Amino acid sequence: MGFSPVTELLVLFFRVHAALRGAGPGKRPWPEQVRRVLLVSTTGLGDTVLSTPAVAAAREAWPEAEIYFLVKKEWAGLFSACPRLNGLALYPGKFKNLRALLRQLRDLDPDLALILHGNDPDIVPLAYLSGRPFLVCRDSVRFDFLLDQGVGLADPDRHIAERRLDVVRAAAGPLASRPPEIFVPEDKRAWAVRHWADLGLEPGQRLLALNPGGSRQPKRWPDEHWRDLIGRLSKVKGLGLAMFGSPAERTLLEDLAGAPDRKPVLFVTRNDLLETAALLERAEVLIGPDSGLVHLASALGLKVLVLFGPDNPVLSGPFMTRSPAAVLQADRSVCPDIAACHKKVCRPNVCLAEITPDRVLAALKADLEFPLDFYMKIE
Repeated sequence: MGFSPVTELLVLFFRVHAALRGAGPGKRPWPEQVRRVLLVSTTGLGDTVLSTPAVAAAREAWPEAEIYFLVKKEWAGLFSACPRLNGLALYPGKFKNLRALLRQLRDLDPDLALILHGNDPDIVPLAYLSGRPFLVCRDSVRFDFLLDQGVGLADPDRHIAERRLDVVRAAAGPLASRPPEIFVPEDKRAWAVRHWADLGLEPGQRLLALNPGGSRQPKRWPDEHWRDLIGRLSKVKGLGLAMFGSPAERTLLEDLAGAPDRKPVLFVTRNDLLETAALLERAEVLIGPDSGLVHLASALGLKVLVLFGPDNPVLSGPFMTRSPAAVLQADRSVCPDIAACHKKVCRPNVCLAEITPDRVLAALKADLEFPLDFYMKIE
């Protein structure tokens, strides 16, 4: 993998800096007292939700310490009610507002910095410069010479949630695995009840959530499949349908919802992720591609049905779910690269096209035990 000239210049600078500072693997002793811990996850929403087991593990390991979480500013509100944390630090993006962020991290002055997941090249240097924390991260990062302890990966099929837990275990010792968790405060739950009523959802009505979006085009289920599925689900007696997405996806959601003579479909396109979580709690099941919203729904205790195209569900599928979860994926004979595909564009998207609405409906009934009273026969 190649690195940009900027990254290589940073590597050269920090190699000299670390040498002068006497930093690097094995050169710095474990802190006498862990007063403040900095946890870092500056990647996508799903990956950050999958880091919450590590947050809980860190709180178990250092119950008296102050624990702070550096996350992308877009996700920060989702963790504002987390009782495991003493506060948040907001990551504005790669090489953005570095001076202000570094000042914030230095004010925290952590004794221990655990980088759970940080693909951006400035993450390890930022943690390194936050003071003199004992720095732990996976050992394959470009700035591994700044680490006090690197964490290896013996099993390439190890779930990414376990990998984040392993970073905490490297510093704390053995800790049990645990499911992802998201905390929704009661005032948000009360707001969600009122909001659903305003949208026309009846009290006690069963609700099924749909998430057609995806972080990139190859992860998106074909539009024609969504239209077929929504048309058939709209005929189910007593079932409410809600489509979740970003505000920018509103037009897409309305288009997929189809003809206006169908049962009304509700739309949730909130910028506030904590509001989205509060609304999502009302649903029984979420159907969608491998996305941040799937992991959010699972962490909230919903049943999830994941339409997996590229990537490997063994690595990034639902983790230690509290409710039933099912993954649908095409056979590798359809596309031999499916488990390790990172294409930004794939047309025709044969791996997801192979997952038909019939398969989704059958899995919904059989795997998630979600009974449906259809007007048509499901083969």
